[in-house]
Amino acid sequence: GDVYKRQVSTQSTGGFKRMSFFAGKGWVQFVGLVGSLANWGIPIAAMSNTLSGRDPALIDPKMTSVLAIYSIVFMRWSLAIYPPNYPLFLCHAANEVAQLVELSRFMTVSYTHLRAHETGRNL
Repeated sequence: GDVYKRQVSTQSTGGFKRMSFFAGKGWVQFVGLVGSLANWGIPIAAMSNTLSGRDPALIDPKMTSVLAIYSIVFMRWSLAIYPPNYPLFLCHAANEVAQLVELSRFMTVSYTHLRAHETGRNL
């Protein structure tokens, strides 16, 4: 059945019963929203590196690859859960693009330096 149709815990408060926010759908949605907002730091950092013209030789290809794989996994997860978390999906889609751009910048510089070394030219 639907996870949100289960009985939610209640607390007695002076003869009135109220639904606990932490046990309901509102809490799940709140945590999902805060998580997707906090995740925006990763693609914003990658985009700022690209836009600022930071030296691509400083890019760590292993970490950038891990972040790209992480984003693919969580893009899928954000759509697989109920209800789908579209803000989180958008965040990870942006991160995927940003990480792939960073990897392409690194690979372009690495390839250019490799070709220059093979031909004996200095950059």
